[in-house]
Amino acid sequence: MKKAAVFFILIFICSFAFAELSPEETLNKYYSASSSENMQEFLSVVETEHLNSDELKVETDFVQALWDRVDKQEYEILEIRKTVTDDGKTALLNYIMTSSYTVVKGNEKVEFKGMEYVALLVNDSGTWKVSFAMPLGDYLKTRQTITETKAAVEETKIIAKGIDEARKNPPEIKVSDIVPKDNFDIILLLVLAVIGIGVLIGVKIMLAIIKAVFGGKKQQVVKEEKKETENRIIEKKPEPSEKTSKKEYTAAMKILRKRYAKGEITTDDFERMKEDLEG
Repeated sequence: MKKAAVFFILIFICSFAFAELSPEETLNKYYSASSSENMQEFLSVVETEHLNSDELKVETDFVQALWDRVDKQEYEILEIRKTVTDDGKTALLNYIMTSSYTVVKGNEKVEFKGMEYVALLVNDSGTWKVSFAMPLGDYLKTRQTITETKAAVEETKIIAKGIDEARKNPPEIKVSDIVPKDNFDIILLLVLAVIGIGVLIGVKIMLAIIKAVFGGKKQQVVKEEKKETENRIIEKKPEPSEKTSKKEYTAAMKILRKRYAKGEITTDDFERMKEDLEG
């Protein structure tokens, strides 16, 4: 009887030990691992299944470099709201968080009080993993940039398709079928109208191309205005080795872009690290 009781108690304890973490618990573990700088625990709650061994090494080195520049990381989630998709594989968390850290160089403390964040978690293998976590403002700006870029590309494709179709099947217009041959004034007006339409089409095409090519100029201006308030975590990246292979450079840039998309580094940090990698 005693053995049976002990057996059921062990089962009960194990069920809690191996129970799947909720999205909220996963997010808390994500920040707890970052605060304690526990790489193994951090990677256990971060989406890394899509990375190969080289990319994973670059990512761990990147995270460790961030941790080496700060100390005494503290995070406190004050309020959290969760939205889960019907298939239960994606969760979007919107939360208010107060955080602080101390910059190792200079021993300066940086605090962020009551900031609103957003995190995306995925559950493809039965365990919730953090895909990205970033301030809500950065998330909205990223979405706006992507939307504007897609819209410009689609508009250019539609215009280009219309030009191709017009070239393949040009309309047959017989002036004699519309106006009398001896009516010079009407014919002249018709010719001018056709020329005017052609000019308008050309202008629209040029505007679409300019928008597609230079649409990101406004975002670049915003980046330059924020240059003075860049993130103090990464003040100076070490110079890359002259023997860095092309394969390592490509893998490093791929991870750098992913970390930027996840909001773990600012735009200025991204540009500075990119320049360091390029030598």
